[in-house]
Amino acid sequence: LCDFYSLFFTKNDINPKIYSDYKNTVKKGANFTTIIVFAKTDFHSVEDEIKEIKKEIIKTPIMVVIEKTNFFTIDTLYNLEINKICFNFNPEIILNELKQLVSENESNKDNKKVSDKNYIIQFHENNDAFIIDISGPLKEEKLKPLKLMFINYLKNKIDKIKVVIYIFSGTDENTMTFSNVWTLLRIWEEIGIKYDKIAYLTSSEIIKNQIDRYFSLFGLRHYENLIELTKAYFPEISKKNEAEIFEFSSKLLEAKK
Repeated sequence: LCDFYSLFFTKNDINPKIYSDYKNTVKKGANFTTIIVFAKTDFHSVEDEIKEIKKEIIKTPIMVVIEKTNFFTIDTLYNLEINKICFNFNPEIILNELKQLVSENESNKDNKKVSDKNYIIQFHENNDAFIIDISGPLKEEKLKPLKLMFINYLKNKIDKIKVVIYIFSGTDENTMTFSNVWTLLRIWEEIGIKYDKIAYLTSSEIIKNQIDRYFSLFGLRHYENLIELTKAYFPEISKKNEAEIFEFSSKLLEAKK
């Protein structure tokens, strides 16, 4: 398998090294642009191999190529601090994903220098909808406390929530990496709200592609506008006329005083 992709990458002006051939001579801390792990075998053996690679080759972006997956698999890769997951073994797609990862890695170096003072998250509950509005650059250390914040805010309302709505308004597209997207959205599995009760609004194709890549499999959905989202999650409201639906949707965005 690796020989096939190695030949393909070579024909596309990339000079790959196969780790199984190279690991006996690789020096700890060796410098590579990226590492690709093909996960077609037993996942536990792949997990062990990634841990071994990370010990030997430090701070190098890793992309895992995998087809069949579930929440546990992706969450395991997240905890292994994988940078990107490709869900297709097509060599052209893998090459494109590889180029994107190199570009993302360069952007991440710049993002570390970017101030997070423009990061703003606001949330409130209204009419059994939990609204989360996020703008500015995402940073993992800012996202990790959200689970506890949401639990403390919702308390005994969690079972009554009909929909969790994320609104990405002015969110920095360059910071929508796998680690940030997964940190932001993985919490609902632990909080106890199913992903078919979670939706989001954005006009950005980049944000949409990144979220759908990792979460559409579990039922999380994108909507073009708040009206369509309201019709989907509030069937009793969807039977009303457009003016009444619009009024209800608008009020969802208002935080209770």
